[in-house]
Amino acid sequence: MATIENLTNPGQAPIQGDLVRITHNNGAVEEKTYFDSPSLAQYKLDRISLIKQEAFDRISDIDWKVTRARERLEASVGTQQDLNDVLSERETIRTNSDTAETDVNALTTVSGVLAFTW
Repeated sequence: MATIENLTNPGQAPIQGDLVRITHNNGAVEEKTYFDSPSLAQYKLDRISLIKQEAFDRISDIDWKVTRARERLEASVGTQQDLNDVLSERETIRTNSDTAETDVNALTTVSGVLAFTW
């Protein structure tokens, strides 16, 4: 089993970004920056963050529809239903985003999280 020596904080367990010396079983020695593999929980947090950003982008992409529907309603050339339809479209994005976050949290493997789409 390889041994890891923390050069940044000798005598302490390495944390992200510490310089470490790794001595392998065959005697090879290497020095590098320590990076712990992300956990399933971290992958989930990252994916959920992306879902939130994607939902924000999708909602922002249709802001113009809300503006148009409101302007048309004020000018009496559109209907309240037109505005309601656009607002409903935005709410559907929010609902789908919430469902996607719940689905990600239910996943039990990193590969599942990485393959997840919504």
